[in-house]
Amino acid sequence: MKIRTDFVTNSSSVSFIVTMNLSMLDRFLHTFEEKFDTGKKRAVKILKEELVENGTRVMLEGVEIYTKHFKFDDGGDCMFADSYDKPYEEIDFSAFEEKDIWALIFGEFIARNRISEVEGFGVTKVDTSL
Repeated sequence: MKIRTDFVTNSSSVSFIVTMNLSMLDRFLHTFEEKFDTGKKRAVKILKEELVENGTRVMLEGVEIYTKHFKFDDGGDCMFADSYDKPYEEIDFSAFEEKDIWALIFGEFIARNRISEVEGFGVTKVDTSL
C-alpha cells in the first residue's frame, strides 16, 4: 500500500463573469467611497482597472457594460477573511501585496459575492469543475 505524505487538496476551479457599469460605479463611489474599509477600496480600484483595461466593453440595451471572465482555483487562489481569525472589518489590507489582494478579490469579492455591495458590479457563477 502506498501512503501519500504530501499536501492533498480537494479544491476545484470555479468560473465567474464579472460585469461593471462604469457610470453607475463612479456615481456610487463619489457618494460612498470614504465609508469603505481599506480592503474594499483596494479591491474595487483593482477590479475596476482590470475590467476597463482587460475586459470586454459591450452595449446592452443602450447601456455600456464591461465584462470579464475569471477562472480560478477556489482552494489555492482565494483568500477568505475568516482565515485570519478576526472579523473582515478588523483586517488591515493596506499592506497586502497585489497578489494577495487578488486572492482577496477572488475569495471575498467574487466567490463570496461581497462585490455586489458596491453598486455598478455584478457577478454570475458560470462553471464549477472538480
